[in-house]
Amino acid sequence: MEEINRSINHFLKQMEFNYCTTNQMEKVKSRDLSNEGFVMRLHPRSDMMMTITNCILADNKLINIDFEGEMVEWMICFQGEGEVQANGVQGTLKRNTMTLGLMNGVKGEYFFKGEEPIMTMSLHTSAATFDRYLTRLDGTRSADFEQLIGGRSLLQFQKSILDTPILHLISELVYTPFTNSIRMIALESLALELISYGLNCFVYDDSHRGNQEPDITISELQSLQYAKEVLMHRIDNPPSLLELSRIIGMNDYKLKRYFKAVFGTTVFGHLRDIRMEKAMALLQDGRTTVSAVAANVGYLNVSYFASAFRKRYGLNPSEILHYTK
Repeated sequence: MEEINRSINHFLKQMEFNYCTTNQMEKVKSRDLSNEGFVMRLHPRSDMMMTITNCILADNKLINIDFEGEMVEWMICFQGEGEVQANGVQGTLKRNTMTLGLMNGVKGEYFFKGEEPIMTMSLHTSAATFDRYLTRLDGTRSADFEQLIGGRSLLQFQKSILDTPILHLISELVYTPFTNSIRMIALESLALELISYGLNCFVYDDSHRGNQEPDITISELQSLQYAKEVLMHRIDNPPSLLELSRIIGMNDYKLKRYFKAVFGTTVFGHLRDIRMEKAMALLQDGRTTVSAVAANVGYLNVSYFASAFRKRYGLNPSEILHYTK
């Protein structure tokens, strides 16, 4: 856990939240007085680190990611928006979602949107702890960290948890005024609930899903992650659904159904999201034109691009360029 603590604390320090001790529970206000709120760090157990973030950053903030070694992150986002690019994989921070991230030497950048509330709860564990929870009573496993991540540096899954029991449970426990000793017991219980729910959502067949949710194998999960990587690298000239299905070795029916079940959006909904996110980054850089950005993210028609951008962000792309100059 020492490497994990060091990596997370370095991340939080860039948000102007600085930890100086190794106390089990710390509530630290921002050193930047223009920011509002706090970050709380807790250790429900020696092999777990929990971070609760409740703040408003004064401005947009770009943070360098440098997570050493193997680590597993379980994150619940109540409020906030953000984007992450790491090792060729792009992801998003979205309200009322749960994200499972498996990491091994991840380097990249995290972008937080300023002037809006950010409220998250994340739990970080080692790969060894993750594997322990995947072990059956007879000592065997159907999957483990290495098998799931498949040689990648980052593997990420995301699911909407709006109106689910885990969202209400976490909201209640985070704000319950327990005494310190009872609070730590409650937080350990919460951590285990979070891990159990996450494993059911992303790794095992969850009996609570109902008959409409597919039973997805580990190899199929890896193929779906590869589909996201292909779309990211071919954002300006994406493959058709049939071509993408051939590339990842999965028929188009499964690709459409499984992609939405795992990532909470359609294949082309995800493509639209990453196009808009890249377009925003290019426009905020200011050294371009709207037509150049449209072409860069794969839109032949500038008017169509502007309409899609306005629908996503509520502003015309030309307005973003105007603000950056």
